Amino acid sequence: MFCYVKQTDECTFILTSQYLHWSLFINILLHLIQLPSPQRVLFLSSLHHLIPLPTLNQLNYPLFSFHSHLPQQINQPSSGCLSSLLCLPITQLMMLFSSILNERRIIIQSNSAQKISEFIVSLLEIFSPLKWQHLLVPFLPIKYTELTETPTPFIIGVDPSIMEIIDLFDIIVFVDIDKGIIKSTDSTIIKSDYELIPSKWINSITNTLKPIYSHSETVDDKNIIIKKAFNELMNCFIKDIEIRIRSMIETNTEYNVKEFYKDYFFLGEERKFIEMFSKTAAFDQFVLETEQKYKSEGIKLKRKPSLLSWFNKEELIDVDNATLITPTKENQQLFNLL
Repeated sequence: MFCYVKQTDECTFILTSQYLHWSLFINILLHLIQLPSPQRVLFLSSLHHLIPLPTLNQLNYPLFSFHSHLPQQINQPSSGCLSSLLCLPITQLMMLFSSILNERRIIIQSNSAQKISEFIVSLLEIFSPLKWQHLLVPFLPIKYTELTETPTPFIIGVDPSIMEIIDLFDIIVFVDIDKGIIKSTDSTIIKSDYELIPSKWINSITNTLKPIYSHSETVDDKNIIIKKAFNELMNCFIKDIEIRIRSMIETNTEYNVKEFYKDYFFLGEERKFIEMFSKTAAFDQFVLETEQKYKSEGIKLKRKPSLLSWFNKEELIDVDNATLITPTKENQQLFNLL
């Protein structure tokens, strides 16, 4: 819900939607622009679902209700403004992306509310198919600055004037998209998050995006390149995890998820990343949705009450052969390292 109050005119403008408020508002404006002047009045008059609202003078003002069929929900937006991410240098962009994967408390600042909204929507889009599970405020009203004090992860957009009255504490990642900088109240946290991302992933994104920082591609071309680069990255490890989880579920065998990931990523850079990622709410939601999808496909699950409480301390899974591995003298050293 978005609410705008103008006290001098004694009026309140409220939009309630499952979509970003500015998307709905722009959709209404675009429709009005296409109409000749007389029809604009008729269009507004046709929005006949009126709700009396008390004002300071106890008068009844109508609230027009307009339902707009937008193509995408907020969890997988199609913003068309991915190029707004290029306001950050590529290294800073990857640092911010790693902070999102680590579910940090993130404040994004700009003098333009529209710029912040577009930037945050773009972040959600490159995060897809994962979904941000925590507090999300595209633009924070000054009277709700206490939301920045919540101990849970968040992504909040703010005007620079609000930063003067916010008490920054604990670990907060701060992004100024006007100046193209990212910093934190803990100078080591951004670097540590960044180092968790496998270098081959960073190199892949960097090699793809670096040319569009210096070349004069159109905005649409830049959007396509950015979307493709991050989609390939996200789908690479998400789809692989999904396939391996499914292969183990289909064996109808109880297994230890933690040990599974340690085994699979043991020899690669991905191990540290996946150990971190498997503790996030985005991962939990992904597992839940994967399970629901398998159930809808008729795949039977043999499991304990909670996926994250599956325990099989003495056995690992060979995901390629779908068999159990029991520690022996030959592989005992490997298990000690785990």
